[in-house]
Amino acid sequence: MAEGIRKRLKRWEDPSDWRYLTCSTYRRFQFFDDAVHCDVFAIKLEEARKKLGFELRAWVLMLEHFHVILHPIGGVTVPQILKRVKQSISKVLHRRWETSRMDLVKRVHFGEEFRLWQPGGGFDRNIRDGVEMDREIAYIHNNPVKGDLVKTPTDWAWSSSRHYAGDPRSPVQIVYRKWTPYRDDFDQSQTRDGAPSKL
Repeated sequence: MAEGIRKRLKRWEDPSDWRYLTCSTYRRFQFFDDAVHCDVFAIKLEEARKKLGFELRAWVLMLEHFHVILHPIGGVTVPQILKRVKQSISKVLHRRWETSRMDLVKRVHFGEEFRLWQPGGGFDRNIRDGVEMDREIAYIHNNPVKGDLVKTPTDWAWSSSRHYAGDPRSPVQIVYRKWTPYRDDFDQSQTRDGAPSKL
C-alpha cells in the first residue's frame, strides 16, 4: 500500500465492534525467534490487558508480526492499547539487547531512534458477526502451523490456542462477553475469564 494512501486511512472507533489488528516488526525482521523475546511479548500484552481493561478474544505472536482480536472499552482507544503494548515491549528488549545482542540493536536503529515496530497502526478492521469471529480466531491459531513453526496450534506457546483448548499454560487471559450490543457500563458479572462462551 502506498505511503500516501496509508496516511489517509482513518481508524474508526465503533464501540459495538470487535477489532482485528495486525502489527509487524521493523522491516519485518524476525526478532521474535527466541522464546525469551516471545515471553516478553506475552507478559506485556497481559499487563496491558489488566491495566487498560480491554476485552481480548484471540492473539498470536509470530516471528515478525502479531495478530490480536480485542474490544476497547471504558474510553480506551485502539491506538492507546497498541502504544502501551508496543512501547513496553520495545523498552524491555532494548535494555536486554544492549547488553547481549548489539547486532539486533544496530539493525533496529533509525537514525537516533530505536525502532522495533514498523511505523503506523498496522492493519485494523472491524469484525461484523460471530461467523467472521470464528473464522478469524481459527486463522490466528493456525498461523504458526501455516508458518511451519509447529504441527498443531496448541504446540505454539505464544497464542490463545491453548486457552481455547483448556490448557492452563496459556500466558494471557482471554476475557470477553457474549456477542451483544456493547455498553461501557456493562454488568461485570457477564465477563468471561476462562473457557470461551458460545456466541
